[in-house]
Amino acid sequence: PSTETGSCLCKAVNYTLNGVRLTRVICACDNCQRMSGSVFSSIRHYKDATLTLDSGADVIKKYEDSNTKSGNTTERWFCGNC
Repeated sequence: PSTETGSCLCKAVNYTLNGVRLTRVICACDNCQRMSGSVFSSIRHYKDATLTLDSGADVIKKYEDSNTKSGNTTERWFCGNC
């Protein structure tokens, strides 16, 4: 297992992730492009992962994206400040 820490751009949200890193994928679908503001999104997959919010739980926002090619709804979580 590995431990990784990170934050949003404005540093209001800080997190710790513990888990076994499996793969990293690059997605260039329309939704990931809109979400990231780039031509792709980088996505990591983990096994037996635990995500802990160290700060910023009060500014986290969720968007339910149901306009997907698969028809499945995807939850997109982000900092409401930045």
